[in-house]
Amino acid sequence: MNLASSFFRIGLLIFCGHLLIGTAVAKPDLRDPEDGRLYSVGAARIDITPDYPVLMNGFYYRTNESTGVLQRIFAKALAFGTDAEGPAILISADNCGLPNHVRETLLKRLERKGITSDKLAICVSHSHSSPKLAGNLNNMFGKDIPPAQQAHIDRYTREFVDKLEKVALAALKNRKPARLSWGKTSVGFAVNRRVSNGPVDHDLPVLKVMSQSGKNIAVLVNYACHCTTLHADNMKISGDWAGHAQEEMERVFPGAVAMTVIGCGAECNPASMSNTNAETKLALAKEYGRTIAEAARELQAMIPLSEKLECRSKSIQLPLAPLPTRQEWETLVKVNEQPKGLPQTAYHARKNLARLDRGETLPTEVPYILQTWNFGKELAFVFLAGEVVGDYSLRLKKEFDQERLWVTAYANDVPCYIPSRRVWKQHAYETETSMVYYDWPTRLAESTEDTVIGAVHEIMPPGFAAAERSSVEKEKLHIYLLLGQSNMVGRGVIESQDRAAHARVLLFTASNHWDLAVEPLHGSGPHAGFGPGLVFGKSVALQNTNANIGLVPCAVGATLLQRWERGGDLYSNAVARARAAMHDGTLKGIVWHQGEQDSILETDANSYHERLVKMIGDIRTDLGEPNLPFVVGQIGEFLYTRKKQQTPFAKTVNDALARVPQDVPFTACVRSTGLMHNGDEVHFDGKSQRELGKRYATEILKLRSATNKTK
Repeated sequence: MNLASSFFRIGLLIFCGHLLIGTAVAKPDLRDPEDGRLYSVGAARIDITPDYPVLMNGFYYRTNESTGVLQRIFAKALAFGTDAEGPAILISADNCGLPNHVRETLLKRLERKGITSDKLAICVSHSHSSPKLAGNLNNMFGKDIPPAQQAHIDRYTREFVDKLEKVALAALKNRKPARLSWGKTSVGFAVNRRVSNGPVDHDLPVLKVMSQSGKNIAVLVNYACHCTTLHADNMKISGDWAGHAQEEMERVFPGAVAMTVIGCGAECNPASMSNTNAETKLALAKEYGRTIAEAARELQAMIPLSEKLECRSKSIQLPLAPLPTRQEWETLVKVNEQPKGLPQTAYHARKNLARLDRGETLPTEVPYILQTWNFGKELAFVFLAGEVVGDYSLRLKKEFDQERLWVTAYANDVPCYIPSRRVWKQHAYETETSMVYYDWPTRLAESTEDTVIGAVHEIMPPGFAAAERSSVEKEKLHIYLLLGQSNMVGRGVIESQDRAAHARVLLFTASNHWDLAVEPLHGSGPHAGFGPGLVFGKSVALQNTNANIGLVPCAVGATLLQRWERGGDLYSNAVARARAAMHDGTLKGIVWHQGEQDSILETDANSYHERLVKMIGDIRTDLGEPNLPFVVGQIGEFLYTRKKQQTPFAKTVNDALARVPQDVPFTACVRSTGLMHNGDEVHFDGKSQRELGKRYATEILKLRSATNKTK
């Protein structure tokens, strides 16, 4: 990704201090400033929990109906504006998907109340523990749904539409003078399920509604993450983490109708979703809900809204890629009817062959709706249909002013996944296999991202374009490269204290965009743990209260110094990522932890010092920073006395590292004295990684002070 024209905007987080998500604050009431405009706003809720068994959506191998209720689910509504103004209604519902016919039916019913298509936004939470709606994910189970089960689905769908109408009318009836304010914070439990350090939008925008007398009316939050904490082994109805977030918000904001909508998180899952038992998954869903509620409660920097709400919508067609031929459909049937085939794909192919036999024309486009709602030039909402991947919101926040932008997906219709060009090229589930479940004949065209973003630009009102970052703004982002092997990547067991994010410590992801820094920094593979990087970043942030800290992780486990020397693949990658990050900030230092691999052979260990010294000079030259602070860290002293000695030259490497400050100006060495391994006699344990991060921070700050004196 070329970041030359991508200007990262920290927004409200610049001024949020040391925000640690999940920390209790003893002020749960909604305290809006008194200078906001009085709007006419009403809120309402309605229970949409079925009292009969029904198929739940989202997992193809869960083919039995629900067996009970784990948590009651709801639809909730906010109505904005007087009858004279023409009211707008925002509905949130605990459901996995939303077929277009639901919105069309509801819109016709609400026309008598002056509700137009521009002014109706329906958003679903994408909970995979919610009832299936008729017309959504029709091929999910890879077979025809039995008539008795289909009858329950049809019944629930009718009741669902009726209840959406009731809650919308109730919100209109409940309108009263109210003040609106909004702000933005972050939480970090969403992780990209496809790419380590891949795109994730961790923003948590919050809209608060208070009555003229100061009482809570509603609180609305938006977070980009699948509602799949409970996974397929759960057979009971639940709102998942989004439902628990609503429960917790209604507890800490007494009297408020709490609503949760979902951002562009189609390829993002809750952390630690898999490989846990049902009890643990439920506990995680509750924990994530509390995290959302606490973050909303802690948010102090609220901005009052005072301008008129304006609403726009646009319907477009998203072209599909070239359709399969009849022969290709027949091949799909044959291949996928084999024991190792995918029955869903075979079922889908047979359905399309039957359509062709009936003389039907297969679709070549996907209907798509999008909206913008804006309060003058103070705040713009973007509502995108479908399961939208994170690249969309991150791109929109570069092309528009992210300090005034709110992006919600799963809105008004969920016809399929909406892949970005990056995801489209991966030929992943989100691009191809998922289209089988949604019953489209092939994947979307490569141009999808530009088509959708272009349509947003068409209906976004003037005044929201992003401004170029000035040199003063760039100086507010201090960038540090994290280089080395597995002890920089980290194998420490991640505990609750390690999950706490800091509002001013950011991560440059694998796709070259900035996000809130959360563990694991270097990806979420099977051995993912935490290293010294995040503690280092937080420690530096504590001493640099007017700046944001940007961490650029580049470390790779089990790597020799040779790959980090000029001409090596890891060296080239680190320089490229550093240059990309420097478009948005100022490079302040490099942290290096490597050497275990070079302590195996005597020739590598004996030449280590000379080669490392040259590498430091080379990377400084290539980055245009001749005095760039560079801190090296010693490998574990426990390597000297391993039971199974595989690193006989560990002390030679440590001695070489210790000599670096003697031979290279503006460098320092962090000693590993007193640090312990995690049991494998190679990797530091969690306590030692935290200490190592603090030691790195101490030395880098000393070097920065020294380099500043030479300027």
